[in-house]
Amino acid sequence: MFYMDVLRILACIFVVGNHTLGSVFADMEQGGAQTALITWFFLCKTGVPLFLMLSGALLMRGTPTYRSIFKKTGQLILVLTLASLYVWCFQMNRLGSFELLPFLTALIRDPILLNYWYLYTAVGLYLMTPLLYRMVQNFEGVDFAWYMLLWMLFGGFLPMLELFAYPTVSSHLYVPLFSSYLGYFITGYCLAWRQRGRYDGAMAAIFALLMGLAGYYLVTSTLSEQGEGMRIRLLLDNARYLPFMLLSAGLFFIVRSIFDGRKIPQFLRWGFAKIADATFGVYILHSILIPYFADKRFEVFSRLPEGHAVFCYTSTVFFAALIPALIAKEIPIIKKIL
Repeated sequence: MFYMDVLRILACIFVVGNHTLGSVFADMEQGGAQTALITWFFLCKTGVPLFLMLSGALLMRGTPTYRSIFKKTGQLILVLTLASLYVWCFQMNRLGSFELLPFLTALIRDPILLNYWYLYTAVGLYLMTPLLYRMVQNFEGVDFAWYMLLWMLFGGFLPMLELFAYPTVSSHLYVPLFSSYLGYFITGYCLAWRQRGRYDGAMAAIFALLMGLAGYYLVTSTLSEQGEGMRIRLLLDNARYLPFMLLSAGLFFIVRSIFDGRKIPQFLRWGFAKIADATFGVYILHSILIPYFADKRFEVFSRLPEGHAVFCYTSTVFFAALIPALIAKEIPIIKKIL
């Protein structure tokens, strides 16, 4: 579906943006440039939630069997292992003293490359997919609404209140079923395959309003941290909090409302499908490429305003990963695992 290709590309751009932006705005003077970069920073945080929602929508579209899920999980683990092996040997300079057991121990214990944490989460969700599918297949409208309410309350709102030391209920009440990442997975399925209705326009408007309020809260709350000469601390930098749930679910629903069922020229469908199909490769490769670009970015983009330099750097890393990812998708043996 075209709207899913659009979402996959947006999610990929946001993930690359999140990994290349850093917190360059933390020491900037308050003003339009800083506000724009903070807004972009929080928008980029929806990248992983969008990927999780798309995974839930696509993996639970048919009837996932244990065999198909084990196959997908095995492919994901293989890609994770190969990419981590490259980082271990060539970026961490351990090729000359390579030993298999220490490598595998490190791989199992924690991501060798921090940006690959998402792949571990994906493996866990993949293994749960057949069970989750049987649950969500029996959802009716009220069930989905009730799940969304509990997910946003226990998964996103109460943990955020704890961050600011507001009184809340015991954390022992936070049932794992309503954890943030699992909620994104289920919400993606429910938003993607629910029947379109007469109130979709109103729902899109409500989502847009909630997205605006969530974005406004994130930006103004972050700017308020910079009082009295203090450095921005980014207390709300966590995609599991309620504002990101609203931003991500709203963006998913609005993009679907705009593009689903619309007549899109065939050449655009083909182009977007090609790029969308390469986004997993971009995710894997851009994390490997960033260290090679990081040292040069200040030299190359030093004459640009800081905000422009950030977007140019992000675009450079994105396309540097996209080109080999597109080429790799044309190689049959690689296409099977990417």
